[in-house]
Amino acid sequence: MIPLSLIGCLLITLSAASVDDIPLNHYPMIMSHDAGMGYTEPSLQNIVRWSKNQVGDLRQQVDCGARAFDMRGACGDDGVVRIHHGIFVVDVPLRQALEDLIAVAGERPQELLLVQYQQYLPDTEECRREMWKVSEGLGLMKSLGGGGDSCEKLRGLTVGEAKEYGKLANGGHIFVFEAGDNCTLGRGNLNCYTKPDDSQTFESCFPAPASSEPSARVTEMVDTLVDLASVLPPEDGRLLSTAGHWQYNLEQFTGILQYHSSLLMDVYFSDLHYWIANRTQQMDYVGLLGLDNVCDWGLGIYNKLSQRIEELSAVYSG
Repeated sequence: MIPLSLIGCLLITLSAASVDDIPLNHYPMIMSHDAGMGYTEPSLQNIVRWSKNQVGDLRQQVDCGARAFDMRGACGDDGVVRIHHGIFVVDVPLRQALEDLIAVAGERPQELLLVQYQQYLPDTEECRREMWKVSEGLGLMKSLGGGGDSCEKLRGLTVGEAKEYGKLANGGHIFVFEAGDNCTLGRGNLNCYTKPDDSQTFESCFPAPASSEPSARVTEMVDTLVDLASVLPPEDGRLLSTAGHWQYNLEQFTGILQYHSSLLMDVYFSDLHYWIANRTQQMDYVGLLGLDNVCDWGLGIYNKLSQRIEELSAVYSG
């Protein structure tokens, strides 16, 4: 029997030619939200609990099913561009993460990987250019919508054409683009924690003790994803970025403290990815499905997305 973890890879490998004909903004992928946080060491410090949302480097995240990566750079006075999530800057160079991904891409020459840049720190043209310099210096394409062509190039762009744009010297393919209204269409904005009127405590997205059913918040999240993914992608080619992760602010961090949790554990304790995987086949146009903690049930979701890719291959191969 073929292990489930290999099914998705086999499905894509067996039909690479027809996959290349799929419009890029119809092609579903798991996008690792704040992917660089996988390079952060675990800690009980609050800033880490509120910031670390991934486990493992980019190679490990690919093994867990991620194929698109949300990367955010912080420009230092020493000339080094490091990884960050909000105010939390990790002492790991962006270059290191990109080198890891380039190596993985070379080992998977039939696949397309995506890198999304956004939320530069500081948000200045100088910092953007520093980040693009690192990226291009490693042989990656000029970022679409940034240092390279305009987002208009997305109109009608297929997976195969994106591969050609992002072709690497080692045979891999990484397509690089900027997040924002011109290149992407962001969707989804749900919180794990809610505070009923006049309550002093938060209600969480976790299921009731001993319950085999999803919590109300998880049900709302999955229903929302199914609804969003029923809408056809825009004809201008913009990439759909669908948030399958909880959104956080200072009030949400208070909820994390109340439940002795973290961004990673909110995914785990809520069983969010299990329930997303349970209904992924209903998400026809999910696009880039942004997830925290991609190594929690990531392969289960990836396998379901691979089945959708096979369906799209059949549509566009003829």
